[in-house]
Amino acid sequence: MGGGQDEPCVPRAHLALIERKLGRPCPRVDVDAENAPALPLFSSLFAEHLRPLAPALWGELAETIAPEERLPFLLRLVRAASSDAVIARMYPVARGK
Repeated sequence: MGGGQDEPCVPRAHLALIERKLGRPCPRVDVDAENAPALPLFSSLFAEHLRPLAPALWGELAETIAPEERLPFLLRLVRAASSDAVIARMYPVARGK
């Protein structure tokens, strides 16, 4: 959807709704390169069936991060996981209440 020839990942009929809701014509969100290594850990924290893997994932991931960058890395992860957008997606409020 970024000007290339790729077909959209959602039905074309949904694209107008997505653009109205998100302000962009595609639901895809590209992750900053500095945050990409956090994706497996982030996913494991939110997927109940993957949650037991989180400690092992962090153990492996931590070895690839300089010691002085580990705390900032984890704090970025916590901020992302605590963001209004993530909380709203994970725990939607029933409409009409």
